[in-house]
Amino acid sequence: MFRDYLHARMQPETYRRTMGKKQQPYSDFAALADAAGWNPEQRRIVLRHQLGRVEAKLQGTMNSKSSAKVQWSGDGVRWIKSDSIFIAFSTKGDHDDLLGDLQTALEAWEPEPSRLFLAKIRAEMDEYGVVAQSAALERKHALAHWYDRLLRASGEERRWLIAESVSRHSDQLLNIVLPRVEKFATSLVEAETAAGGPDDVARVRFSVDLSKAETKKKAMREHNAFVCSKPPQGWHLTTGHIFEVEDEHWVCLTPACDLVPGQGSARTANYGDRIPFVAIKLHPVSDGKSPDVNTNLYVFLQIAGAIQAFCFNEQGKDFSAPIWRTFYAEKKGVFISEFAFRVSSTRPGRRRLISVVQAAQIVAQLRYEYALNLMQKLGISMTRIGLDFAG
Repeated sequence: MFRDYLHARMQPETYRRTMGKKQQPYSDFAALADAAGWNPEQRRIVLRHQLGRVEAKLQGTMNSKSSAKVQWSGDGVRWIKSDSIFIAFSTKGDHDDLLGDLQTALEAWEPEPSRLFLAKIRAEMDEYGVVAQSAALERKHALAHWYDRLLRASGEERRWLIAESVSRHSDQLLNIVLPRVEKFATSLVEAETAAGGPDDVARVRFSVDLSKAETKKKAMREHNAFVCSKPPQGWHLTTGHIFEVEDEHWVCLTPACDLVPGQGSARTANYGDRIPFVAIKLHPVSDGKSPDVNTNLYVFLQIAGAIQAFCFNEQGKDFSAPIWRTFYAEKKGVFISEFAFRVSSTRPGRRRLISVVQAAQIVAQLRYEYALNLMQKLGISMTRIGLDFAG
């Protein structure tokens, strides 16, 4: 029954059809079902029950906390892969070319080029990381200054400085290693170019047919979201964070240096535990509309697993002013849970302005250069020279 279980896991969409045709590995089960006189529905019920019993026995040896997706090879070269391990199989006997068998299995798997890029980065870090580390540590005076700042700071300021220092150290390390990866990527792209046309390569490597208009559109939207945004990072509100309040999306466009908790200034001293920041409202673009993405007015975000397009202003035209507002982040913008914080803002009441405190949730983050672009556009829209012209 174990072979039946493995086949059912490998072919979840077709295993019942294979069983109905009495094909391997279900021929023994089919013979028993014929002898018992079961009809097709009874066979399916009994098979599911038996497969469930096999899986129940395996639960103790499987990591129930792991969300890794297991992939299996089809016919031919055998291999098994999860997110953390790749297993190749070798024949018994005197055969000892294990590396050759591993290479054959990897070639049969045919990993995506992007996966090879990332694997090359890891390999280069393993092999040349120590050399790169030594080169990154040559500037003793700068390193001493950085560490001195960490020692003298405390609380939230120290937390921010540590994050900044780790980021700068990792940048140094990657800058030394990446040229080797770029050389590898160049060789790979040249080999793929010689092997066939771009559309053919995409079909083979990614099972994506870019010659179809709808598929091409989806690929371009995913590309746009990847280059302009990323999953949210950090432990406090910063430039480019996109947050949701009352089903509206806003992007924080206050400079990052003014949002660091613990680095108070005269501008924020009178607000106590709050930090003021400016945000603009992002207007969702309907799926049926094709925005002119080269106008610098649009951003693409992946929210809840779906790609969504947003516009800097309501009409999607350069002369249309954006909607902006001053918010006040409670607790100096430090997240109270996973990317959640509270904001207060003013709104008109019956006779006077009132302050309202609301829950906010970070749902995405613009890459810094795209956030900077929106900051510049906001500044231009707030400085209107020539409003008295006649024409």
